[in-house]
Amino acid sequence: LRDTYVNLAERDVRGADLELRYRLATGGAGTLTLNATASYLDRFVERVTPDSADEDKIGLDGRSRLRANFGATWQRGHWQTGINVRFIGGYRYDPGDGDLKQIPSWTVFDLTAAWRGERDELLLVVRNVAAGSIATG
Repeated sequence: LRDTYVNLAERDVRGADLELRYRLATGGAGTLTLNATASYLDRFVERVTPDSADEDKIGLDGRSRLRANFGATWQRGHWQTGINVRFIGGYRYDPGDGDLKQIPSWTVFDLTAAWRGERDELLLVVRNVAAGSIATG
């Protein structure tokens, strides 16, 4: 058996990630933590072979320019609860027929609740609380 596979593709990706976190102790009422993360994709260029043309893939096949998460978590003693909001920017995809379809941006809400003991943990997560997404674009 002879394997002559050579990866000749090139990819140039540029972007920025940002993360912010703030924790507020509220005394006997517990601790509130706020967080935000965002990813911005500025460039995503691919070349399949050294002789092929550069292909700009920004906004194609799930590569949205912007994705962000915002969350708030409250913790008191063994109990914790939170809400998370996820935003995914719109993009286009090719279902195989050469006709690009547009997927608008959307926002999803998730809820969490947890009890944490010294050795045990019980966690409940409800993803996509609205049972659908909220189109934002």
